[in-house]
Amino acid sequence: MVGKIQAGAKPSMRRSGGTGGPSRRQVLKGGAAAAVAVATAGALSAPAIVRAQGGTLRVRRNASTMASTDSFFTDYGEAVKAMHDLQASDPTDQRTWRNQSLIHLGHCPHGLDDFFAWHRNYITFYEEICGKLIGKPDFALAYWDWTEIRGRLPAPFFSNDYLNVTYWKDPSNAQSNNWSPVEVRTVGTRALTPTVGLQDRDTGGNFTAANIAQILKLGPFNDFWHAVETGPHNTGHVLTGGSNGHMSNGMSPLDPIFWLHHCNVDRLWAEWQTVGNTMPSQPQVYNGQFVNADGRSVDATAAAAVDFRAMGFTYETLVAPAVAAAPSEKGVMSLAEAPVDPAAPAVLLASGPGGPTASIGRPASIAVAATGLAEGLFGTRAFFPSENKTLSADQRRVALEPSRTLLRLSEITVTGAATQAVVNVYVNTPGVTPSDGYGVPGYAGSFSYFMPPVEGSHAAMQAFTVDATDALRHLAEAGRLDPNDLTVQLLPLPVQPEADPPEMSITVGKIEVLRL
Repeated sequence: MVGKIQAGAKPSMRRSGGTGGPSRRQVLKGGAAAAVAVATAGALSAPAIVRAQGGTLRVRRNASTMASTDSFFTDYGEAVKAMHDLQASDPTDQRTWRNQSLIHLGHCPHGLDDFFAWHRNYITFYEEICGKLIGKPDFALAYWDWTEIRGRLPAPFFSNDYLNVTYWKDPSNAQSNNWSPVEVRTVGTRALTPTVGLQDRDTGGNFTAANIAQILKLGPFNDFWHAVETGPHNTGHVLTGGSNGHMSNGMSPLDPIFWLHHCNVDRLWAEWQTVGNTMPSQPQVYNGQFVNADGRSVDATAAAAVDFRAMGFTYETLVAPAVAAAPSEKGVMSLAEAPVDPAAPAVLLASGPGGPTASIGRPASIAVAATGLAEGLFGTRAFFPSENKTLSADQRRVALEPSRTLLRLSEITVTGAATQAVVNVYVNTPGVTPSDGYGVPGYAGSFSYFMPPVEGSHAAMQAFTVDATDALRHLAEAGRLDPNDLTVQLLPLPVQPEADPPEMSITVGKIEVLRL
């Protein structure tokens, strides 16, 4: 039976709720590593973290480091079973496994700046439903940490039938114009195995600890959001789902790992917020899109999701007492002496047309004239360091490091199976081959499509940002970087290399080089 989105799930065409951020100041020029004392307006306060230790907040833990016998996996499996049982007894109840997935298909805003806020609402209502159905109102989701055990799935997602997507035989068979005019027809399989994780693929560079750490240092909200969504979020979906598994498409919540994948996305946002970063306004309204633990339709907004503690949860990485002592004065400047802003917008170094078309296994090389590239590599930028998670709001500091150089790819044309490929991006690496993976010095990053780029949809206009800093510095240190010129190589690779390679090609119409 072909499914449509349920009552209250009428999709709407929406525009992004704004691209601006907080007030901007000029990034400090000069000195490398230093710390600047600063109080941050609108930042989440550290004292709220302490409340979690008193048990007033649900604490989401790292499933990748839990023992397989941890009660979380049993509880979560029982919740998944309860939703399937409810589906059999009352398919009109919006808390059923299928109906929860249809919410995603009908409403998820991918490629829009409320990507984080919508999904935070979604997984939090789902978490409460799980707790209600298993009689444990304090039930907390866990997150799948892609940086642990090479990005492998926690073992119970194979050994526990209720958590193994192959056990349920759930059909997708649903369509929503919010996602695509084409019906979703995925099956209950995964491309990842107990011994093959995200980082075990040649397309797994998004999931290293080093890459995630750099993403968390991106102060401007738009840069942070794009880096998370089009990098590890999208790629995690398609590498897990493979050629036609549920995780690869709009009915991805049919796979129990979806919720832990998005819990990790949300954790990154929560950590980015907690250190002191701020966001643009979030005016979007989601009335009638979600249901509560009792199955009743609820009103929800993006703005209300900004403060995760007010929603009743936190993450174990944020559960720590605030540091009472003031930070060391060594290397600390006052704001008057160092007027820096971690949210300062990127500076455009170069902009030019794209180049030839790349296809699966066949790279394209694009020349970019980039005057000032060296300055972009060795200037100075500000960011909020991770240690701010343990400081109260008036003790937070701004750290300085060498500038970052970003590549922004836009005006993209894709043909064929766009969601069946991950595009590895290299700089000054002529002759790159599929076997080079993400271990070669010229590797800059990866991106992928999760929503099909259908003409006229917001996904069709999606741009991708890749942080090329480390690759460019490797080249500079080896004396192989022309400070006024570079080439960018694009190499699409299949999400499931064991399968027949899909037909897919990509042409980038515009490349910008930005200094952050």
